[in-house]
Amino acid sequence: MSNIKIFRQEDFLHSAWSGGTTTQLFIYPPEAAYAECHFGFRLSTASVQAETSVFTPLPGFSRKLLILKGAITICHAGRYTKHLKALGTDAFEGVWETTSQGTCTDFNLMTSAAYNGQLSAVKVKENSPHFYKAEAGWIFFYAFGGDLGIGLRNENIVLKDKQLLCIQDADNEGIMISGMAPVVLVKVRVFKK
Repeated sequence: MSNIKIFRQEDFLHSAWSGGTTTQLFIYPPEAAYAECHFGFRLSTASVQAETSVFTPLPGFSRKLLILKGAITICHAGRYTKHLKALGTDAFEGVWETTSQGTCTDFNLMTSAAYNGQLSAVKVKENSPHFYKAEAGWIFFYAFGGDLGIGLRNENIVLKDKQLLCIQDADNEGIMISGMAPVVLVKVRVFKK
């Protein structure tokens, strides 16, 4: 039987970083401390307010980044540069020397060597549902810019703007997601290697 939990604004940790502010949505294990870099995986959003930002080095972690609003040009020194606009993504290693130009709101997934992660987003329109089949591990849905209706196990769940739904161990269960207005749905899957 799977575990289902909604995380709301009052459950999140907010802090400042060199480029703006960040909000920790979820960390595993729950007692882990991001600052000590002893965690399996972490989900967060960030508001990048500085025109030029330097990413915090995270040796031993892989990172996935998705732009929710705005646009940046991300540069990994000696590797590549990429322009990202809304719903654009990038995957890179935490040990890389990374900077960005521009301002945005982004969604971040950080995974240690023990975990794999997938990060994607789609614009959900009203009366145009999306169907997913849950897989092993953790599935997360994050609503940005509006509320989502989520149908799971004959339950109807309302996921409000900027809330996070966590579903653990829902192997092969069907999930239907519909927008109550046009809204960005962020989907994250994390599983042990």
